[in-house]
Amino acid sequence: MGEFIQTFASRWQIRKQREHIDYDISLAPDTPLALADSDKIGQVFENLFDNAMQAMGDLGGIISINVQPNPPSSTLQGTYVQVNIADKGPGIEPDVLERIFEPFFTTKRKEGTGLGLPIVQQIVQAHNGTLEVQSTPSVGTVFSVLLPQATNYPSLQSQENVK
Repeated sequence: MGEFIQTFASRWQIRKQREHIDYDISLAPDTPLALADSDKIGQVFENLFDNAMQAMGDLGGIISINVQPNPPSSTLQGTYVQVNIADKGPGIEPDVLERIFEPFFTTKRKEGTGLGLPIVQQIVQAHNGTLEVQSTPSVGTVFSVLLPQATNYPSLQSQENVK
């Protein structure tokens, strides 16, 4: 997943320069492979990166991306790879935060359809993963994508769709 994120972020080089955005990518060295379809997960990260860039506005800033193993927990069965995407934008107000995954709900005046985050959530869930969000107004937002580790499915480790 770390290599995938680095390659993905490099494709955004021109836009990030134009919008005065930089990335801080942190990769835990012991992160295992994640079970994911690279095209679909690419769509997830494209939407989350785009939202983070838009949240930062004209002043730009740094988007922090952290890739790490996620140990087993009481709420999730198995082990996961966690990718956190954090921005230092204005954050999301609590009344808006509770609605961001509703289809057609948007706070964007002109270009938003309100389908981006519901589609992201659907793709992550289709991968047997979870999507979490934490946001503090005036501080920023962190989206966490948790995807099953390929080690959860030993017979699939050699397949091409494992990232």
